[in-house]
Amino acid sequence: MFDAAVQDTEFVQVRPEVPRYLEVMSRMTLAVALLALFTGCATVGPAQKEPPQMISMDVVKNPGLRFRIDNFTVPDAAREPFETAMRRNFAFIQTLPGFQGHMVFEKTGGPGSFNIATIAVWESQDAIDKAVAEVGAFYKKNGIDMPAMLKRYGIKAELGQFSALPLKE
Repeated sequence: MFDAAVQDTEFVQVRPEVPRYLEVMSRMTLAVALLALFTGCATVGPAQKEPPQMISMDVVKNPGLRFRIDNFTVPDAAREPFETAMRRNFAFIQTLPGFQGHMVFEKTGGPGSFNIATIAVWESQDAIDKAVAEVGAFYKKNGIDMPAMLKRYGIKAELGQFSALPLKE
């Protein structure tokens, strides 16, 4: 399944005193998580209270897939309003044409300040462009000022649209 070069790649840093099997298990957990993510078997992290959503991301068969990947630094005191806004947004975007799935990740370790990451998968650039316009109209219609909400709760965001970069053999 994995070639020797991939198996020897350092995915995690483990202190020397940690037994070797914990290092192997950490690598296997990451490999399983990545495999699940890229084969459509991944589930939603603890930050999301909705039932798990499946995402199919075969970028070879569907090279036009586009991804909205957003990273947030959410203070503990802002967690509840953030999750409420996230659930509201998810309920809306899943009704839009071209929506393929959505996942939420909660950081469990590593450097950096972001503690929540979301990924929404769209069937094409056209679908994601239309979704951005629809979300803007939805916010306006419902009196939602997202930049003001982020500022009010001290939430930092880094938002972006991505295409998959297929790994060449």
